[in-house]
Amino acid sequence: PLTAQTSIAFARRLLQSCTVQVCLKNEYVIGHDELARELFILVKGSLQISPPTPTKGGPNSRASKGEQDRRVVGSKKTMMQFRMLEKQGAFTGLWSPFENGLRYPFEVRATEFTTMLNIGRPALLEVMSIFDADRPNIERILQAEYDLVEQALRLNGKNRQASRGSW
Repeated sequence: PLTAQTSIAFARRLLQSCTVQVCLKNEYVIGHDELARELFILVKGSLQISPPTPTKGGPNSRASKGEQDRRVVGSKKTMMQFRMLEKQGAFTGLWSPFENGLRYPFEVRATEFTTMLNIGRPALLEVMSIFDADRPNIERILQAEYDLVEQALRLNGKNRQASRGSW
């Protein structure tokens, strides 16, 4: 979906700047409130995007690998709010490459052994600057995917404004 509305040259150049990342089952890809520095494209496996899960260390702390089974569980409604990425080519992460202070308002976890392509913010900006005609499509696609996640997780207005920054 990311490259379906771009030129072949753009897609080729973008994929050349990717690195491969592998995550084990239940490993975090993105933690709540981390800087939005990368875009992750699913190759194989599945990812779950969900609101931050409170842990014994407080509402904003991520559980270490040993603490993942001891999470404090919230209401059933909170537990049911998530978006699954299972289709090859699905993506998550960076939604506005021109804003360098954005923080993730959610967390992303691999639900099985997962392989992804990882594109850093600088690489994405470089490709977008080279292929200026494709830039509006990429910006629109990234924002649309972020909006779908935000809608699925039903983030409140306060979190929405904070996560978007000043744009």
